[in-house]
Amino acid sequence: MAASTQTTPTTDRALKIGEVRGLVGLGTSRIYELEKAGQFPRRRLFGSRSVRWLQSEIMAYIQSRPAA
Repeated sequence: MAASTQTTPTTDRALKIGEVRGLVGLGTSRIYELEKAGQFPRRRLFGSRSVRWLQSEIMAYIQSRPAA
């Protein structure tokens, strides 16, 4: 009988702008500027008036920035 490999599904939280600002240390306007320039993860629409960012993408962005 072959060994079965089980993987635990990972959940990716959807973060509101306030959480994103707190994690990256940038203001809302700067986040939108960087996003427009292709230098920040894209937001996702959650309904007609709500946007969120994926936590995994924000964490990857933070790790890709040079240390201060």
